Amino acid sequence: MSFLMVPRLIGRRATPFEATGGSASTVGANRVHVFLSGIQNFVVNRDGVVDVLVIAGGGGAGGRSSGGGGGGGFVVQTNVAVTAGTHAITVGAGGASGTHGNNSNVPFGSVTTAIGGGQSATAGGSGGGGANGPSPGAGTAGQGNNGGGGRTFSKRGGNEGGSGGGGGGAAAAGAQSGSVTSAGAGGSGSANTFRTGGNTFYSGGGGGGASVEGGNNGQAGGGNGGGGGASNGGVNTGGGAGTPFNGSTSGGSGIVVIRYNPDQD
Repeated sequence: MSFLMVPRLIGRRATPFEATGGSASTVGANRVHVFLSGIQNFVVNRDGVVDVLVIAGGGGAGGRSSGGGGGGGFVVQTNVAVTAGTHAITVGAGGASGTHGNNSNVPFGSVTTAIGGGQSATAGGSGGGGANGPSPGAGTAGQGNNGGGGRTFSKRGGNEGGSGGGGGGAAAAGAQSGSVTSAGAGGSGSANTFRTGGNTFYSGGGGGGASVEGGNNGQAGGGNGGGGGASNGGVNTGGGAGTPFNGSTSGGSGIVVIRYNPDQD
């Protein structure tokens, strides 16, 4: 008599954890789903856990002596429980000139919303830099930092002018402006490895603007914030906009990255 030997699955679930949505790829042992714009669905076949990066849109910048735009809110969570079904993912757009960045959202985890970056002198994920005197915007605890202060410089008989502070970034506050010709640099952004396995920097602050043409406008913080006086925030980095002497600049759009191990229990 012969017996049919049936192998047993030990230490592994018979049904892999699988999902659809966004742009999917394999990075090491993980599946990675990247969402770049708008509202899209993340569809899960069974309950499981994921790691999530949520970046909001960066703040826009005004002109001349305005402060730089703040970086979009930076939220990282690991081992987040998700249930089987369809989950709407929202990626915030960057703020247009002089406007707040838009929030990004996922419907799971202890923090579901990354707050858009602040425009000049307003609060946000990271705050916008102060504009020619006004106080800078505040960052959101756990998501970003304050903008740098702007300054007004006076001379006998009237104001000489002013310059804006740098927008705050995920890793550091924006710098205060130094003189009428020297605006504050943006605060640096923070790195994350979820998307590619290597460091990508997000949510840097934009540089502030000087009020004198040819002045030293603030440089960008790491994480593709706008700098050099006329730069948009980096696309899909949540970078804050740098302040131009003339014209307008916009904050960078946000991003959501979800990764997971398909062989999880």
